[in-house]
Amino acid sequence: MTAIGYGCGHSVRNNPDDPDAASGSRPTATPFQGAFNWSSAGSLPNPLQGHRAFASGGYVYVLGGTDNLFTFRSDVWSAPLGPGAAIGPFTATAALPIAVFSHAAAVAGTSVEVMGGISNVGGPIAVTDARYGATLLGAGAVSAWTSLAPLANAVRQLDAASAQGFVFAAGGNDVFPTPTPGGAADTVRVAPLGSGPWTTTTPMPKQMTEFELLSYNSNLIAVGGTSPSSGTLSDVSVAAVSPSGTIASWISTLPLPVPLRDSAVTLHGNRIVVAGGILATTAFSPAVYVGALNTDGTVSSWKRVTDLPNALTASQAISDGTTVWILGGVKGSTASPVITNEIWSAPVQ
Repeated sequence: MTAIGYGCGHSVRNNPDDPDAASGSRPTATPFQGAFNWSSAGSLPNPLQGHRAFASGGYVYVLGGTDNLFTFRSDVWSAPLGPGAAIGPFTATAALPIAVFSHAAAVAGTSVEVMGGISNVGGPIAVTDARYGATLLGAGAVSAWTSLAPLANAVRQLDAASAQGFVFAAGGNDVFPTPTPGGAADTVRVAPLGSGPWTTTTPMPKQMTEFELLSYNSNLIAVGGTSPSSGTLSDVSVAAVSPSGTIASWISTLPLPVPLRDSAVTLHGNRIVVAGGILATTAFSPAVYVGALNTDGTVSSWKRVTDLPNALTASQAISDGTTVWILGGVKGSTASPVITNEIWSAPVQ
């Protein structure tokens, strides 16, 4: 089986359930001293890669992706996050207007946006510039999706995050299945949440795809990825976001212990959890790293914790502040990939 490009395991990472994310009240982090003990926590309705997921209000939401038959999905599923790291059952809510994977998503409060990616609606498979918004209605329900100001160009393998009332769309590739030479972008575009127009702000340090973009204390944090000039990256870069939506110069902080792309990444309090991904050797990684965040978004330390039960890429990571979950993705190897519906959980102190 040949995968249609692993989907970029970007989670939606502004952590809307974490009140400190907006208040700026976090202290400087000390090195992580806890432990991860992974256990099975159920399964997704379908095997999925290239989907998006986030936690809000005691529920997980899963958007789009491709299944084990490489059928593009428009489904939006939600499930309660129960006690003892339980999850489910899943219920379908308002579907996306298009079937899509390798897209990006951003959440701020009850607002959620989806943009870019690869779709096969209305013709051959193609990269899209579409952008849609919806409202979280509570108890796992999502309102009908509406069209918003599209991206300035069609792009996949980008990532997005929200901060200061704006949505940021960064990096990505322009063509599927083979990007144009130099097609990876360093562009960062910004628009008001729920509207437009898009403008450009300070570009990323490199042309990048398959990285993860976090929003933390009014800072954007770019983690890992791949670049035409440098290959698979261990880079971690931080840029402050102003109230007007511009971002400062990107600064380098403590890099990942190893270069990784297409990992599952989530905020967990004042920590970054980086799970799985693809190594520079193209092997899938089972490793899980926890980074301690300072209040300015820089990383003070990394610690490798208990590995995932399987080497995994193109998955999603979410956190509710007490537990981390890993949802779906591609396990096995580049030679023998298997798209999975498995969910793993680890209570974390």
